[in-house]
Amino acid sequence: MNESSQPHERRAGRPSGDHDQRRQDVAAAVWAVLRDIGPDGASLRAVARQAGCTTGTLSHYFRDKDEMLLFSINHMLDELEAGLKAQIVDTDPLAAIRQIAHALLPRTPERILEWSAWLGFISRGQWVAEIGELRAYRARRIRDLVHDLLQQAEAGGALADGINLRDRADAIVASVEGICTMSTRLEGEDDIDRRVRILDDLLDLLLPRGEV
Repeated sequence: MNESSQPHERRAGRPSGDHDQRRQDVAAAVWAVLRDIGPDGASLRAVARQAGCTTGTLSHYFRDKDEMLLFSINHMLDELEAGLKAQIVDTDPLAAIRQIAHALLPRTPERILEWSAWLGFISRGQWVAEIGELRAYRARRIRDLVHDLLQQAEAGGALADGINLRDRADAIVASVEGICTMSTRLEGEDDIDRRVRILDDLLDLLLPRGEV
């Protein structure tokens, strides 16, 4: 993925001091607010309260609420993507795809809230172009990661013949996202075993092995 294709991040003025670290601290505060009360409640005042600073301090780092949201979501998704790649410890590319899928699945109340916050954030993309661009960019990165692993599996003869790899990568990502979204609508953690079973069943269908 060419990094130049990432949606442009608007920059606020840079005061002296630990600017980058402070922005990262604010990013964590934004995510906490999004998780607890959703994007509509993620005002500068609410984030400042969570971060232990004033709204005036935030204005030194971000021009407005949209810039703050975009930076913060990008920062948290960078960490998520790095975590996903770090979990690919199996040299078998099909097993690696399963590891990614399972890593994305929310298994705790906190992770379910985080996924709900993400859904609330991307719903704003229908009206805020930059959010829509960010959503598309991040979806492409995950899809391309899965696609690259499928190519490795095909090259090694581990994948059944005749599969459209691009379509299959989209189907895998869509299936995982669907189960993650379903998780936000279920009460408690009692259904986690069922969600894992559904995920594994779908992956069994989407990742038919070759003769190797």
